[in-house]
Amino acid sequence: MKKSHTVEVNGKEIRLQLKDTDGDRKYEGYSINYYAEMDATIIIYDISKQESLEMASDILERWKKYNKGNKKAVAFLVGNKSDMEREINKQDVENFAEKENLPHTETSAKTNENVNEMFMSIIKRLTENGDDGEGDKPGDDSLSERKEKENSSKNDNVDIVPSTTTQNSSCCVIS
Repeated sequence: MKKSHTVEVNGKEIRLQLKDTDGDRKYEGYSINYYAEMDATIIIYDISKQESLEMASDILERWKKYNKGNKKAVAFLVGNKSDMEREINKQDVENFAEKENLPHTETSAKTNENVNEMFMSIIKRLTENGDDGEGDKPGDDSLSERKEKENSSKNDNVDIVPSTTTQNSSCCVIS
């Protein structure tokens, strides 16, 4: 599923393009084309299911592997279903997030608890990282360079068209 949403931050329009894999294993084959465009990746686990944290760890490893050329990219760890009974030990999650240097929060999509705050935190982090919608910064591999490097050793499974931006706007692609 893919959705776009525009928000205004400090007088500037920021376009969020959300790509939801819904934790489906069929997305495991996605490679550089899927991850390389991501400015931010939200790795969501279900606090009521222990195995979802293990799956989140797998997703993080793939993200690290395929997004290593994008020095601006950031990942966020989000525990969902905070309105449900917890199965995952909160301290275990905090330790994992700290070890991986991931910002962490918990939300409830059902009650909308902390959802807007999570997105605003992500937007703030991206704008602090200098993501102004003008492309890669000096020293970063460009998207095409990252794709070219990956294509030399792998076949691509997904073809994603790069986002376009308008004047005085930014785009953050969040998975």
